[in-house]
Amino acid sequence: FSPNSDQIIVNYNEAFDAKMIITDLHGRIILQESISLGQTAVETAEWETGVYFVTLISGENRGVKKIVR
Repeated sequence: FSPNSDQIIVNYNEAFDAKMIITDLHGRIILQESISLGQTAVETAEWETGVYFVTLISGENRGVKKIVR
């Protein structure tokens, strides 16, 4: 994950596709999409300032990263 002022870059290096879910601090889903091997950019320019969580789910594996905008 690489946050900057206008986007989040997600680097995904696994062979299997994953589901990416981004939620705000209150658990509301901001974005939900499938991602595959490579780099995915998520535009955040329209998001309010605050804390967000990026969750990647692939099979039984789950990873969560906190992002502050």
